[in-house]
Amino acid sequence: MDEDLRTPNTLTTVKLEMFMQRHQVNLNNQNRQHYAMFRTKFNTIDTTINQTSTVSSTFRSLLEFCSIEQFHHRILLISSHLKRRPLMPGFSFAPVLRENTFSHDGPVDRNKWDFDTGTGGIGWGNQEAQYYTDRIENARYQGQRLIIEARREDYGGQRFTSARLKSKHAWTYGRLQTKAKLPSGRGLWPAIWMLPQTQSYGNAYWPDNGEIDLMEQVGFDPNRIVSSVHTAAFNHMKNSQPTNGVQVHDACNDFKIYTLDWTSDKLEMFVGDDNNPFFQRVLTWERKGQNWEGWPFDKNFFILLNIAVGGSWQVLC
Repeated sequence: MDEDLRTPNTLTTVKLEMFMQRHQVNLNNQNRQHYAMFRTKFNTIDTTINQTSTVSSTFRSLLEFCSIEQFHHRILLISSHLKRRPLMPGFSFAPVLRENTFSHDGPVDRNKWDFDTGTGGIGWGNQEAQYYTDRIENARYQGQRLIIEARREDYGGQRFTSARLKSKHAWTYGRLQTKAKLPSGRGLWPAIWMLPQTQSYGNAYWPDNGEIDLMEQVGFDPNRIVSSVHTAAFNHMKNSQPTNGVQVHDACNDFKIYTLDWTSDKLEMFVGDDNNPFFQRVLTWERKGQNWEGWPFDKNFFILLNIAVGGSWQVLC
């Protein structure tokens, strides 16, 4: 059932569990096999750094955004092996060195995650309607899942609460894959995206230092999946950002795989399924000799997971 957040007494619940491997790769020398490998399992955030290998591997994760009962939306993320796309020469991955299993319920591990809290100025710059908290009601481990829950409640002067998590670890270049089943509730705005770890370019952190939006979906158009990038020269403030959306008619009913391939020269984003994770190319952005104003994507970026409610890209009365 599609939920309309304009309905009184509506409660929106978003649940998330993630398994992901992130590999940092140096592609400037295709014969170079020395690189740093970051491995993150989001329900334990176990990280291994510094390994040399020619063994190929892949990022893998499953994320489910699904409506399971009236007035509730859940996001479940379960580990799974994903089929590999042939990699370009020199794009090799290190093996996983260790893996822990999250086995207890409770608060989110603050050693692994940071929280953005509050209203972020003017609704985080998007006129969003939620107040982000770090409360267990809005973000917690439960049933071997990381759960983000958006709730209809008066809090901090807002009508809704939710959570916005960001990984403590960041990296440059590699492949990020997430398998997701998305919600269809009007007013919801889930996103899997990335921001730079530091301000290295220009006079402003954003947009000068870039933003990568792997997946955004808004409730009023639940079958449309959008990928974007933002830079100093190309951003939504100038209405010039590289962005594209594709129709995925069963995105709210079945798992889909969202992939970012990030090299020193190109960002590529795809959506597909288990049979073909790269079935649709959503967006490609290439360096092509651009300076930092068009290509700030040579620095460490971290991951953000959030559920916004309303906002300038929504219709929420």
